[in-house]
Amino acid sequence: MVVATAVGMVLLSSGAGTYARWSDSETVTGGSVTAGSVDLALDASPTVQVLSRQPTGSRVFVSSQTCTVPAGFVQCRVVSSTLPQEALIVGDVLRIRQSATLAATGDNLTGTVTVDARRVVVSGSSAFSGAATVTASATTPAGTTSALAGGQGSFPVNVDTGEGVGSYSVVADIVVPAANGGSRWGTSLRGQTLDLDSLSLSFVQTR
Repeated sequence: MVVATAVGMVLLSSGAGTYARWSDSETVTGGSVTAGSVDLALDASPTVQVLSRQPTGSRVFVSSQTCTVPAGFVQCRVVSSTLPQEALIVGDVLRIRQSATLAATGDNLTGTVTVDARRVVVSGSSAFSGAATVTASATTPAGTTSALAGGQGSFPVNVDTGEGVGSYSVVADIVVPAANGGSRWGTSLRGQTLDLDSLSLSFVQTR
C-alpha cells in the first residue's frame, strides 16, 4: 500500500515540477425533444338549412336540395349556396351547422375549447335582424351535447387522457317568431334583410 502510494506520487509529480493533467471524457447521446402541437381546424364550410312550417307547395325555394325534416316542421332545404337568393318567412328557422376538429399532442397539455355564437346575427342592423333570436348547442368529441347559455360555452381539453380532442359540432338556430308580442308582424319585416356575422371556435392552453 505504501509502495503504490509512492509510485503514484512520482508519476503525478514528474515533468520538471509541473502537475500532469489526467483526463477522460464520454459522449452522452441526448436524442431529440419534439414540441407538442395544437391544431383546431374547420372540417368544411358551414351547412345552412331553412326549416319551414309552411305547407308544401305554398312557397318557392331557389334551392332544390332537400334535407331531413325535423319534428314540428313541414319542409327543409339546404341553402348554403343559395342563401342570398332565398326569401325567408317569419316563423322560419335558419339552421347553421359547423364542425371542427381539434388535433393535439404533448405531455401535460391542457386547455379549453370555447364556442361563441353570440355574433351569428348582427343585432339591430335591421328590423329583421333585431327580431331574430339565436339558440345554439355544441357536441363534444365524447358525444355530449350542451346548450350554449348566452350563446357561449367552454369545454375542457386534456391531451394526456384524450378529453376534448377530436371532432366538435356546433348548431345555431336563428328564429324570427311568427308573432311580435302576440301580434302579427304585418308588413313591418317585408323586404328586410337578416344580417349574419359569424360563430367561432377557439382553443386556449391552460398548462
